Amino acid sequence: MRRFVLEQNILRFRARLHGILSTRERAMVTEMLQAAERDLALLQADAMGTQRYRGEFQSIHARARPTPQLASLIQKHLEAVEIPSLLLDPGPGLHILDINAHYAQATMTVATRIGGSPLFDVFPDNPEQGQVDGVSKVFASLQLAAQTGEPHAMAIQRYDIRDGAGRFLERHWQPVNTPLLDESGRLLYLLHQVHDVTGEVLARRARSERAAAFDPHTSG
Repeated sequence: MRRFVLEQNILRFRARLHGILSTRERAMVTEMLQAAERDLALLQADAMGTQRYRGEFQSIHARARPTPQLASLIQKHLEAVEIPSLLLDPGPGLHILDINAHYAQATMTVATRIGGSPLFDVFPDNPEQGQVDGVSKVFASLQLAAQTGEPHAMAIQRYDIRDGAGRFLERHWQPVNTPLLDESGRLLYLLHQVHDVTGEVLARRARSERAAAFDPHTSG
């Protein structure tokens, strides 16, 4: 029932955006839309993971268990690759299986502390930001990679992270989500990799703000 209500609200908010002219109203409805999309993503991630229907990946490790050789190869790759990387169980909960040292450093996390936790419990949206879509966009990408069996490269995505004191810090990433399959083409894991492009985004923002400050048409 809750899923149905959220889906209906999303349709209603999207329809309202087409007829809204006020900037303030548009911002308000956009925020409500993003909140509904986030709640739906969290509901689906918890109940079904990246499944299209309940039970599709429910017993994933029973029907698609990696051989010891493949498991060892995946582990060695995770440790050796220099890209911040996270290994994810695509089943209900989207539990974190492991991260490499580069991912731990980039996200200010510790593998032993977040291993086994649901992805979006560890990395929630920043509640201090009005309009945020990190959870819903990352979930949609993970779901697409799982269902197509092909890697999915996301556009630059703002997704703030928490420091050791629990404070959110602004971060921008270029994520790529890759399905890891067994020899028969069955989904085993999802590999979530990110490039931190925060510096580039902030530099572009600063240049844009400086240009606007000297533009006679925008300076009032």
